[in-house]
Amino acid sequence: MGKETGYLIGTDSAGVADIVTSTLWTTMADRFSVIAITLDETAPHVASMSRRLHNKPALAQLNKASIRE
Repeated sequence: MGKETGYLIGTDSAGVADIVTSTLWTTMADRFSVIAITLDETAPHVASMSRRLHNKPALAQLNKASIRE
């Protein structure tokens, strides 16, 4: 997995582990800036992958619904 491409277990597409990881870290980073900074510093590839998936329409919609509710 690189900073701009790839997924956690080396697959060509996102799997459950990637989606769960993205949801966890983007939710935490959105709500706690210190976690966002720490994630970027200590796990930049995970942070990047999480943001890439977070921007997919289905996950972006889920995030908006979560914040709204």
